[in-house]
Amino acid sequence: MAGVSQSTVSRSFSPNAKVSEGTRRKVMDASRELGYRPNTITRSLITRSSRTIAVVTYSLENPFYSFMLEKASRFFQAQGYHLLMFFAPPSGDFDAVLDDIIRSQVEGVLMLAITMTQHQTGLVDDFGIPVVIINRTVDYAGISQVGSDNVQGGYWAGRHLASLGHRRIALLGGLPDSSTHQQREAGFLEGLHSMDQTCPAIEIGNYRYDDACQATRRLVGSPTPPDALFAANDLMALAAMEILRHEFALEVPGDVIDPALNLRRSPEVAPASAAPGITQHLVQVHGLVARLRLDQHNGQDRPNGPPSSSR
Repeated sequence: MAGVSQSTVSRSFSPNAKVSEGTRRKVMDASRELGYRPNTITRSLITRSSRTIAVVTYSLENPFYSFMLEKASRFFQAQGYHLLMFFAPPSGDFDAVLDDIIRSQVEGVLMLAITMTQHQTGLVDDFGIPVVIINRTVDYAGISQVGSDNVQGGYWAGRHLASLGHRRIALLGGLPDSSTHQQREAGFLEGLHSMDQTCPAIEIGNYRYDDACQATRRLVGSPTPPDALFAANDLMALAAMEILRHEFALEVPGDVIDPALNLRRSPEVAPASAAPGITQHLVQVHGLVARLRLDQHNGQDRPNGPPSSSR
């Protein structure tokens, strides 16, 4: 009906194939009229390419990851790839998810803040599946890792708060076994130490809104509440500000300073009510992740050593 060859029809359904826009439109019009849809499963069996990338996360509650997922999805879609979501259980039982990923025959895996053991990382790598870990670090050669300099972020947050004259600077931390929490805490304590201070209290918010609310209540409700608070990410900072303002009638900033290691798109779009913070440039992060993933799939070397840093 379209008056073109079978190979031209096939190329018309491939996003990056060299087909004129007029021919592509003609093929698409004919396919709609005939009710034809390409069978991607059959194509994957022939080409041995699923054009599918797995995305694994615990939750999309944090806007950092939902925004990154949107941008990465648009990038990969333009390259002819599809994303397949997997949600890891909060309990940390990650082995079952790994089995599902391997059975799905994906061509790559994006790990959004997933804490993996060396054994789990090695299992994926043994199957020859390229992996990019975002906002976590793992001591395993050949696995690409993208994140910020968490130690420096925590360090300068501690120094900044101490330089403002605060003397009871508490930490609202993330998941205790995560590399991001451990690095941010280490940097924060080092920053305080450089100003001849120590941290009077640490509460765990698990990088979750509800948990951060409870942790803030414990901190501020103690006999010696802090006069400043370092929240290890934006989501917990927002939770802390809500509790401080609405339950304790405190001004932020004002009565209590509450900076966060911010994961916003850019400083320009930060909420007007937000406290000052340290910003990771999210657009740079997701762009680096997407291109790194495609470089791996196209056979370019996978980096070893410490994670790439975006500040």
